[in-house]
Amino acid sequence: MTEALSITRTVQIQASQQKVWQALTEADLIAQWFGNHATIDLRPGGAMWLRWDEYDAEGRAEVVEVSPISRFSFRWERTPQTGPLREDNLTLVVFELSEQDGGTSLTVTESEWEKLALSETEIRSAMEDNRGGWVGELNDLIAFLEK
Repeated sequence: MTEALSITRTVQIQASQQKVWQALTEADLIAQWFGNHATIDLRPGGAMWLRWDEYDAEGRAEVVEVSPISRFSFRWERTPQTGPLREDNLTLVVFELSEQDGGTSLTVTESEWEKLALSETEIRSAMEDNRGGWVGELNDLIAFLEK
């Protein structure tokens, strides 16, 4: 597979850029829209952990970039593993925030799918699952912030 593969979604949120940033980067707020439990060491190289009770699933991540209040990224596990995070099991998630019309424009991009130790068919299936997941999770974020 020679092409770079990515998922991108942009949403408009009627909340300040600061509030959106906090919802993306503070564990107690992350757990209110993205999974049910979260921990985060908000610095490059810091560990992040998420848990979704309804799916009995959890995942680990490593923070890559923290540029308050405009850009946040992490690499997260495609499938839960034990031991150190492995490059062939990680995708890169980037959140980019900008002020727009009194609210915030948020773009999320998940990339580096081609690095996974999966067949092209498996990668495309996993991307489709995550594409739907980002629709749901970002809708949850909007509902959380606009309530």
